[in-house]
Amino acid sequence: FEIVDCRYAHGWPITLFPTIADNGVHAAFIMGEELKDWLALDRPAIAVSAAVNGAFVTDGVGANALDDPMNFWCGWSIRAHPEGTVFLPATS
Repeated sequence: FEIVDCRYAHGWPITLFPTIADNGVHAAFIMGEELKDWLALDRPAIAVSAAVNGAFVTDGVGANALDDPMNFWCGWSIRAHPEGTVFLPATS
């Protein structure tokens, strides 16, 4: 799964090689098993932990992110992209 993002507000001012060096317009990659029914997940109950260079930093649950991680994601995307962002559901 990939999270595509562009840090340029207007147009694409760079060419191929700088694009590749800029991580190919990907904000993040999420690796793991495919979740066929991800909408049915109890996102607030999902346990998470964070480590830096293998050292534990913190842990919590999805509800720590504005009661549901999706609430955080939607709010962040609107603030990060003031012109609006459209999320389309993945299709198989």
